[in-house]
Amino acid sequence: MTAYNLEKYMQDLEYLVNIDCKAENFAGVNKVADYLAKEFTAPMWHVSRPDCGPECAKPLMITNTAEEKYDVILCCHMDTVFPDGTVKERPFSVKGDRAYGPGVSDMKCGCLQGVYVLKAMEASGSLKDLKVCLAFNSEEERGSTSTYPWLEKIGSHAKFCLVLESARANGARVLTRKGILHYIIDFKGKAAHAGNNHQDGRNAINEMAYWILQLAAATDYETGLTVNPGVCCGGTVYNSVAANAQLDLDVRIAEKAQADIIEELLAKLKEHAKAAEIAVDVCAKNKQSPMAATIDTAALVVVIDAASKAYGASTEWVNAGGASDGNYTSGAGATTVDGIGPVGAGGHSESEYLELNSIEPSLHVLEKVLLDLQSMLYK
Repeated sequence: MTAYNLEKYMQDLEYLVNIDCKAENFAGVNKVADYLAKEFTAPMWHVSRPDCGPECAKPLMITNTAEEKYDVILCCHMDTVFPDGTVKERPFSVKGDRAYGPGVSDMKCGCLQGVYVLKAMEASGSLKDLKVCLAFNSEEERGSTSTYPWLEKIGSHAKFCLVLESARANGARVLTRKGILHYIIDFKGKAAHAGNNHQDGRNAINEMAYWILQLAAATDYETGLTVNPGVCCGGTVYNSVAANAQLDLDVRIAEKAQADIIEELLAKLKEHAKAAEIAVDVCAKNKQSPMAATIDTAALVVVIDAASKAYGASTEWVNAGGASDGNYTSGAGATTVDGIGPVGAGGHSESEYLELNSIEPSLHVLEKVLLDLQSMLYK
């Protein structure tokens, strides 16, 4: 069994947590990336910072192969949701069996988990055939709006993806995640005086209201499809026919085919708007495929559960409504599961914590999973 240096792990964790690194803080994200990459100097490692455009800091990518083909992706993110100054207000701390601080479980601990396990496998010479990609996203917390093509690219070139987000508070891992469709819908009608010539107007709010009812009716809890009109606004004054309206729409899909259901409904609604002489612009702000379970997922779960039992970790799995970068890798073809990191909870809040006694088991579990996958793939 690998003897992990937990004292050094805690020192590294404190250093990383005490860096303000919201996605917009390029300097902070780069500081995290530099720290994570500093140990990967051996010839076997290939370290790169892919350019995903000017809107985000460059992600970090560490592989043990020059080929763009991977057996396993270890997926992490370096950014947090917290604004600059948060570290000064509540820096890394330990109270009892828990560590606290911005990003301690979401997901600085997972970043270190990937680094420590691969470095241990390098030291033992056990990483012989398995082609691994350690991928650190720079803007996961804002939806990977610039980096998702990179995630989809590496996902399309990989067999498996283990997302090292923290396990749930009870130790459960994440088997599936719903996909997200996010639309901004603008309605443009015609203004008119509400009292003198109401008939000459074309009310954008009325059309939006019709769309809201039709879209909300598409929700089907049995199949996991939910449609949520989250924000709506329109008009300028009470006594004028509203010429403009806008709807911010969130859709969660449990399977890819449900995206087609929504697109077909939107097409029908556009015809209704046309008949009502209302111009409509539907802008898809985000489209994430579901992280769905497959036959290959079941085989991967068997490997992970065996490793978890060996080191006293939970073998419970949950289905999540929220998305992660695992949605992109899964949608691109990699068999993906999530929550493979240490146990933590309270993400995106002041109460975020990491269970310290889960760190060492999580390291051993990940190492065993990688070794077992290597044995399975390279018999």
